[in-house]
Amino acid sequence: MRILSVLKSSPLYAMLRSLKHKAHRLLKGPKGRKLTINETREILEADLGLCAGDSVLIHCGFGYLNAEYSPDELIILLKDIVGPTGNILMPFYPPGLSMDWAKSGRAFKCQSVKGSTGILSQAFSRCEGVRISAHPIKSLIAWGANADDLVSEHHHSIYPFDMASPYCKLACITGSKSIGLGVKNCAMVHCAEDLYEERKEYLYAAQTFELKFSNQNQNLNIKTFVHRHDLSATTIPVSEFISNTARDILIEHYHGCIYFYSVSNEDLMVRCRELFSSDVSRKQ
Repeated sequence: MRILSVLKSSPLYAMLRSLKHKAHRLLKGPKGRKLTINETREILEADLGLCAGDSVLIHCGFGYLNAEYSPDELIILLKDIVGPTGNILMPFYPPGLSMDWAKSGRAFKCQSVKGSTGILSQAFSRCEGVRISAHPIKSLIAWGANADDLVSEHHHSIYPFDMASPYCKLACITGSKSIGLGVKNCAMVHCAEDLYEERKEYLYAAQTFELKFSNQNQNLNIKTFVHRHDLSATTIPVSEFISNTARDILIEHYHGCIYFYSVSNEDLMVRCRELFSSDVSRKQ
């Protein structure tokens, strides 16, 4: 079993998964005229409500944007919109499923590992002034006015998205948002589950793992729960859960067939708390 986990968390397996996703985008993704940087600015500001001083969690499937610009140019645009008083965060996870990574025994060396969260977050991780939270499976990259504070306690998170995590700290910032660019997933639902879902056995394996994290001069052993290997079989996908239970608080926009969304983190957390207290969850 460990050999299989090592294989599934290897650079080769990550490359094969990347090729699979690229082939899917070529077959199913947007075609035709490329999305320009000016059009993307208009979508972000006018349609999704992103503005100066905002704190935002970005989820991006860059290949699905059919963009004429590079990931670095999109990062520059995001920084220009939120400005020096805002914050930009992006998930930055190791390759493969969390359980495969945990069982492999590998250290998450975030300066050299090719993450599983896409080309935009990979480029963002190399930007000057970013901070990467110390968590071996659900790290976040942060840039902005509160970056240091947002990532400062993630190594204390026994559940990856709990009170000490930057996800929760971001949700506590008034007016913070989650935005999807070409994708429908949203990590804030996991944060709500870690905070408000009392029965987590359908989400997490029963035992904790002690996993290694490395970044510059940081070398830590971090104890954390890990999402179950069969999570996709035991739960409704996050995108479907949001669509079914929280569509009224979403701002959704289509540019041709390219999907974008924005949601208030506070509104989403409140909605999830209400749902979980009423025994409505992602459990299948």
